[in-house]
Formats: sequence, structure tokens, C-alpha cells
Amino acid sequence: MPRRSAFSSRLAVAAVLALALVGCGSGPDDASGEPVATGVGPQPGPSGELAPASPPAPTSGPATPEATGPTAGPTVEPTATPTASRTAGPRPTATPSVSAAQWLRRARTAAEAAGSYQVRGDTDVGGSQVSISLSVAWDRAQGSVTIDGRKSKLTRIGDTVYLKPDPEFLPLLDIDKSKAKSLEKKWVSAPLGDERLPTVLALMDPETSLSVRSPRIAGQQDVRARPTIVISGDDASSSLFVALSGKPLPQAIAPPGAQTPVTVYNYGTKGVTAEAPKGSKVVRLSSL
Repeated sequence: MPRRSAFSSRLAVAAVLALALVGCGSGPDDASGEPVATGVGPQPGPSGELAPASPPAPTSGPATPEATGPTAGPTVEPTATPTASRTAGPRPTATPSVSAAQWLRRARTAAEAAGSYQVRGDTDVGGSQVSISLSVAWDRAQGSVTIDGRKSKLTRIGDTVYLKPDPEFLPLLDIDKSKAKSLEKKWVSAPLGDERLPTVLALMDPETSLSVRSPRIAGQQDVRARPTIVISGDDASSSLFVALSGKPLPQAIAPPGAQTPVTVYNYGTKGVTAEAPKGSKVVRLSSL
């Protein structure tokens, strides 16, 4: 190495001069009386300047790694930022673009296409306990109704309702019990919608029971584990529970004033065979 060679040459010259001086006795001893050691520590060069000291020998042992940053610890992989997930919001109202009037129209069309159905159930209407069982077609119906334990057979042909009431049922038609004897084995007839008829008898007529005035969507409710949308109207209207899946057929009907609906089922039944009673066996309600 160039710098090391020059340094060694200077040391050699200094050594020769020192020996010459010692040999001539012209150089004083060190104050300790011992000869001055040569080649140890910085020595003067030819110009009288001290030669630079030799660089320190490298320390034995493993080299200390050069620090390149903070004290190294366990390698930690950066945590990935989680992808934002879509938060499930409330379940949207089924087919919100369909209005109550459209639901009502679809229900009536589906029921009319089916041709017939059955109605059965118990409910509270105006504080009276009602149990009803009907087979209903568009032009006729048949069955029975029990109101607060008082029963009557029922038939509808067109717009006329025929009742064959038990004696206890007569007061519900505003008929005096004293006439019970004369009405044995008789049918009492009245036009559909007569004010003297119990309102629940509207269930005998699809045109009436499937009509809702001022319809509005009142919510959703399961009927026999099937989701339905509830179409309600004014106080004089029924409430329809229309299936949300499959054909939009009414699954239940709450007649006017009812606290709970009655079930509508068995669409397309062929058992509606009602016939009008014979003339001699019929008494008009208006005459009683």
C-alpha cells in the first residue's frame, strides 16, 4: 500500500540515524538510564516531525454488524387492511314498487282464476265469538256460521243469501223468538248486504270480501308459515292477507270489525254444489 511503504522507509532511516548517534556517544541516555527503545511509538522523521502512529490492529473476534436502523426484532408482516364488507340493512319491503291497489287487483284476478275456495276459522267480530266454515264460488256458496254459540246453515245463490237458523239464532236477524215455531224447517232469505244480516256473512261473496275500499299496505304477516302482505282499507272493508310468493292468492281474510283473520285455502275446490231452496220453504226476512 503506498502510504504504508513510505511510513516504513521513514522508520528505517530513523533507525540508522539513531544507531549512528548511539555509536558515537553523542546521544544522551533516557532519564531512566535505559536505552531509548526504537521503533515504539511515534518517531521523528527526517524533518523532525513525528511520524503518524500505526493504525490499531484489528480486534480479533466476530465483527460487530453495522447498525442499519433500530434494533432488529422479530420480523412482523404488515397487517392487511380488511376489506369493508357490505353491512346487511333491514330487509326491504317486498316489491315496494307494487301499490296496495295493484296487490288487490292481482289477488282478485288470481282468486277468480281459481274459481272457488274454502274459508274456515274462528274470530272475534264486534265482541262476538264467530266460527265459520264455507265453500265459496263466484256465483254461489254454502256452509254454516256460529255466533256466540248460536248456529245457522248458509246458502248463497247469486245476490241472495238463505239462512236456516236455529231458534237461538233468530234474534241475531232481529226476528222475535215467538216466530221460531212458524219458521221450523224454513229458510230465511235476504239480499246480500242486508243490514239485518251479520256482517261476517260477507265472506260468502268474493266480490264483497275481496273488495277493499281505500286500500293501503298495512304490513306483512305469516299465515300458516307463509309470508303475506296485508291490504287493509276503511272500517267497512275486509283486510286481505295476500301471498308474497307464488300466485298472489289471499291466504286469509279479516271481515269488517274482526280482530283476527280466518283462513282461506283449498283453491279450485269442486265441492260448491249449493242450490236455491224451494219456494215454499223460503220466507223473506223483510216480511218478518
